[in-house]
Amino acid sequence: MKLDELEKMAQQTAAYGVHPSGEFIYSFYTEQLQAFAKLIAEHERKWVGLTNDELTDLFYNKNLGQESAVGQAIELLKERNA
Repeated sequence: MKLDELEKMAQQTAAYGVHPSGEFIYSFYTEQLQAFAKLIAEHERKWVGLTNDELTDLFYNKNLGQESAVGQAIELLKERNA
């Protein structure tokens, strides 16, 4: 999750103001903090990894070198978690 997304969610739920320096100051009471946590949970997504079998197939494939297997593993993770 990006910082700007978190800031928007904080502004939706927290009492906030602007410090003389220009920075936002967020104040959360229990109910506001719970609402903020709920918003974050709604926007989180589960990480999808590789199975042991997939890793074994990549790293014990005689046609791939170790660097190529690592590269393919990274690409698979990127695709699944985009």
